[in-house]
Formats: sequence, structure tokens, C-alpha cells
Amino acid sequence: MPLDWAMFFKIVLLVFLFIGIVLGAYYVTKWISMAQFQKNQGKNIKVIESIGIGPQKILQLVQVGTQVFLIGITKDHITFMTEIDPSTIATSNIEAGQHASFQSYLSQWIQKGSQKKDQE
Repeated sequence: MPLDWAMFFKIVLLVFLFIGIVLGAYYVTKWISMAQFQKNQGKNIKVIESIGIGPQKILQLVQVGTQVFLIGITKDHITFMTEIDPSTIATSNIEAGQHASFQSYLSQWIQKGSQKKDQE
């Protein structure tokens, strides 16, 4: 069976085109999310932490100025839960406006793993 070079180049072209579309979609999505993240950043109001507690139910720690509030968010309502003393909250680099590096997360994960092995 003879090799059809035209068909071979069409297949290679389609594979590269597919890879280009996937990479383009990835970078466009990443760019849009970063633009949305920067748009939603305020100077006086920051979401410190969010955790999902059920379908369409979220608890959020929100810092407004120097005060910290716990709010509950559902599909239809936002409910004030309580005010929290800011000194009782574990702080992170992200709150200070710095992005934590992958290296710091990796080292924390490795330390936790070694501590568990030591306890066993």
C-alpha cells in the first residue's frame, strides 16, 4: 500500500491545528480569569477564605477594613453569621497581596507528609 504524502501532511496539519486550538483556549481562559480576578479586587473589601458546605452553599470570611465577618451564601440569600476577631484568623501570603509560590505549597505538603510518617 503506497504512502500518500498529501494525506499524511493533512493529518499532521490537523493535529497541529487541534493542539493550537487547545493551547489557545487554555491561555484565553487563563487571561480572562486573571482579568476578572483583578476586576473583583477591592482596596477595602477582601474575601479571605471560602469553603463550600453543600450544593450552592458557601461560607466566606470577608475582611472589610480591619473587621472580619463570616457570611453564608446560598443561591438566593446572603446571611450575616458573625463578626470574627481578626487576631484569631490564620494569615497567609495571599492576604498580604502576595501570591504564594508552588514551591511553598510543595514544601508544606512534604513537611505534613513527613510529620505523619514520624507519628506512625
